[in-house]
This record gives sequence, structure tokens and C-alpha cells, in this order.
Amino acid sequence: MTIYFKKKIFMLMLLCDVEKNR
Repeated sequence: MTIYFKKKIFMLMLLCDVEKNR
């Protein structure tokens, strides 16, 4: 896995967390 790909997934997870906490 490339670092870029990992970063992308990390951002998606963060977005999901934000949506859940809302």
C-alpha cells in the first residue's frame, strides 16, 4: 500500500467519524 492510499483511507475514516458524531 502506498502512503497516499493510506492517507486517503485515513481521511475517509475521519469523515465517517465526524458524520457519526454529528
